[in-house]
This record gives sequence, structure tokens and C-alpha cells, in this order.
Amino acid sequence: MTNKLIIITGSSNGLGKESAFDLLNHNAKIIFACRSEERTMKVINTLPENLRKNATFMKLDISSFKSIINFVKEIKQKYNKIDILMNNAGSMPINFVWTEDDYDSYFISLYLGPFLLTTLLMNHMNNDGDSKIINLSSAMHFWPQLEKGDIQKYKNKDYMKDFYKNSTATKLYNNTKLFIIYMTQYFAKLCEKNNMKIKNVCLHPGLVKSDFFEKVSRSNYFASIGKNILYHLINLVSKTPVEGSQTQLYLSYAKNEELINGGYYADCKISKPGKKARDNDLRNEVINWTVDELKNKFKDEEDIQNLEYIEKL
Repeated sequence: MTNKLIIITGSSNGLGKESAFDLLNHNAKIIFACRSEERTMKVINTLPENLRKNATFMKLDISSFKSIINFVKEIKQKYNKIDILMNNAGSMPINFVWTEDDYDSYFISLYLGPFLLTTLLMNHMNNDGDSKIINLSSAMHFWPQLEKGDIQKYKNKDYMKDFYKNSTATKLYNNTKLFIIYMTQYFAKLCEKNNMKIKNVCLHPGLVKSDFFEKVSRSNYFASIGKNILYHLINLVSKTPVEGSQTQLYLSYAKNEELINGGYYADCKISKPGKKARDNDLRNEVINWTVDELKNKFKDEEDIQNLEYIEKL
């Protein structure tokens, strides 16, 4: 990975951090694209000098369109080309927050934000046949709560607020992980159509030990009741962050000709996604809505490039 420039969102902890450390040990240059400079620099400063010199913090709040746009502008000013974009950042929806962009904050951070970031960086990636976009999905996409016409409601504040009632925030999480698969399939088609030699892949990391259940239990009485039982059960079957990062690392190191464009991977191999991930009509509806949303959002912003790349399916 010598001289490969890699952006990893959400790399100050968990899977992103472990991926960054491993790639740094193989001579990559890593952009730690994170919200908190203080927390991220603490992570970077734990590295030995020979690795630390290849680690750079750049501020990115993936739940804010303004932050994403500023981040992309800075990337294009400082670097000629990007080799790998790893859309890793994300968390479980806990508290409802309606943002200045007029969307739910978790909906942006888990889907719309990565979609916009990918769009704006498309023409700044190497077209040497070895560049790739790696998106973190989840097996939770097998259990979405999504029917035709539902995506149109994601601009409705009251509709989105309902996801946070009665323990259903996990449904929003599941849906966005389905959207990430749709996004991966879409950009794979887009790259092929525009003769871009960029592979687009997504993955399920496995059940990884994290502070997820602790956060959920603090916000939900029913979750707290079952927390102790679930905690012991999950510890028996879950992976450490190092183990959980192996599939995204496999995808990072693999030659592009070894990967299936638009593919969904688990345990370092291609895997069959869920039924709704194979529903092309539903995918097209979600993607077309997303394209319309972003193009309408920035139709008067002349300095936001690359929106011409995205088009309806």
C-alpha cells in the first residue's frame, strides 16, 4: 500500500481505527476523517513516529452537508488523487435530531452523507484500475422496514421522529444499511457507464463488540431490562474490533480484478445480500429520490462539482 492515499471516515475508534492502523503498517497514507480533532489526535499520537507521519486528521462531520462540502474542498486543494474511500463512519440512532439541512441527523450520517461525499470525490480518485470505494453496511439490512413509496416520507419530520418511538430506531438503522447496498450498486453502475476504473463494494463486518448496547439501554427502558442477558450472549458470539475490521481490510488489499463491482461481502468473501437488497425496483426508487434530493438541494451552488455525474436509474 506504499503511497496509497486512503480516506477513512469515523476512524477515531472501532473498525475505522483498526483498519487505519493496519493500513498504516503497510505503508499507506491515511486521512482520519472525523468530527473530533481532540479525540482523533489522541489516537494518532499513540502511533510510533514512523506511522504517525503518514496519519493526518481532517475534520469531517458526516451528518452535515456543509462539513462534507468543506472537507471535499480541502481534500482537492491538498491532494492530487485519492486511492481508496472507506465510508466507515456510523452509529446507531439514539436521539431524534432534525438538522439545518432539513433531514434527520442519523439519516444523513448513515446514508445521505456518505452518498454526497462519494459523489463529490468521484472525479478526484485515481483511475488507474486499482482505486475503490468501500462502504460499511450490515447484515441488519436483512430486516428493513421499507415498502415502495416510503422513501418519499424521509423529508417529513414527524415521520422520521416516529422511528425513535417504541424502540424502533433500529428499523432506521436497518433501512440505512439497505440503502448503503443500493448506493454501492448504483455507483458501481455509474463508474462502469463513465469508464471509471473504480470498484465499489460493501460489507458486513460481523457482530462486533462495542458500546452500542450500553448507549441503547441508556435511552430505552426495555432495552435496559434485557441488556444483561444480551450482553453475555453477544460476548459469546461477537468479534473484537480487530476481527471485525478484517473484511474491509481484505477489500482494501485485494486487487480490483478479484472483486465484484457492486458486491456485498462478509467474512472476506462475496455473499448474497437480503431479498430487498436484490429488489431493483425498490433500489431505483430510493436512488432516484436521493439524486433528486441532492440535485435540488444544491442546484444554485455552482462551486459544488460532480453532481452532474449522478443521474436517475
